[in-house]
Amino acid sequence: MPCRNAPQSHSRKKSKSKAPSAIRILRQPRTALSLRLCNSPRLERLISPRRTPVNPQARAIDFTTVPVAITIVEGVFPEPEPFIDTRVSLEDHEAACQNSYNRGFQEATDALTNQIAEQRLEVAQLQDAVFKNLAAQSETLAHQVSNILPDLVMEITHRVLAGFKPDSETVRNTIAETLAEVAPGSTEVEVRLHPHDLILVQGVDAELDQKYPGIKLTPDPDLAPGDCLAKSRFGTIDARVLTKLQNVARSLK
Repeated sequence: MPCRNAPQSHSRKKSKSKAPSAIRILRQPRTALSLRLCNSPRLERLISPRRTPVNPQARAIDFTTVPVAITIVEGVFPEPEPFIDTRVSLEDHEAACQNSYNRGFQEATDALTNQIAEQRLEVAQLQDAVFKNLAAQSETLAHQVSNILPDLVMEITHRVLAGFKPDSETVRNTIAETLAEVAPGSTEVEVRLHPHDLILVQGVDAELDQKYPGIKLTPDPDLAPGDCLAKSRFGTIDARVLTKLQNVARSLK
């Protein structure tokens, strides 16, 4: 077959199908036309498979292992948790808020009441301790005063009476108080007075003689003004001022 007729045959076959006609032409014995077609870039693009560019960062797929999806499917799925509806209505929310407020208010009231009770107890204990301390101090102070007061009274009285000079009425009362301790009708009664006091009551022995026969009033310079001593067969009655003060001091202790 001449080569110039080849284009007509090729054009007829090409109208039916592009790639298959080329393949059939290649399967025929090699001629000048077949060689020229084999060297055609267009035919090479039709025959050669497309090559996708390789991504150097792409991961190779190992088809020998079981896919992950299959492994998950073959596994046992956990049962889904039941759905719990936690939504509440507005009325329930307000009621819960009010209950919480009431509970908190009651707890605060109870705590405050307990705190007040504890503070009252502490105050009562402190007050009791203070009173006990004051009582102990008062007892100590009273004991000290009782020991000091008699001596103090005696000292003050002695200083006041140091320059005291009684009048006749005072001396008469002193003699009467002293003889009141002597039994009426007693004889041999002797009353000793300061010389100055004896001058003030001259003649009183005559009045006392009816009640105490033989009574004698004698001066004693050792006595202080206002002192009086009465002697009888039953003993001596000490009516001195210092003795009276000592008796008062003993009664105060």
